[in-house]
Amino acid sequence: MANTALGAKMEQVQLKGQVTRTITFKNQEHEDFYREHLRKCRYQGRISYLEQACTCSLKLLSFIMKQMRIYAKKSGLKPSFCYYKQWGAKKKNGQGHRTVIPLAFSKSRKPEIERAYATHFVDKQGVEQMKKAILEKSEDIERNRK
Repeated sequence: MANTALGAKMEQVQLKGQVTRTITFKNQEHEDFYREHLRKCRYQGRISYLEQACTCSLKLLSFIMKQMRIYAKKSGLKPSFCYYKQWGAKKKNGQGHRTVIPLAFSKSRKPEIERAYATHFVDKQGVEQMKKAILEKSEDIERNRK
């Protein structure tokens, strides 16, 4: 249903300092349509854990991860854990620190499985070469400025 809203405005309530958003619809039918489909679309594309989005079986996924660890070990790559967390998690009252909610990779959320998914393998020598190249480049830029 195209062009369902006549307008939208944002107002700040003076007493509490809160912001309210108001949508003016053409008619009740359009408002009902909006409210019905908003619920369906709001969380579209979101999943509760990564394995839900995988198109292969968990057995195959486990095999692939094992092969990656074997290759990394043979190639001398260093395992590096990366902590993944959700965006936009806030306390309800808006005060204090934001709560950190980790992203889930597996349905079981077992720590050893989560750690396996969140581990990257890093080439130490390659990283050192990149750092040297960046350092040399920044030194060249500094020399050119003088």
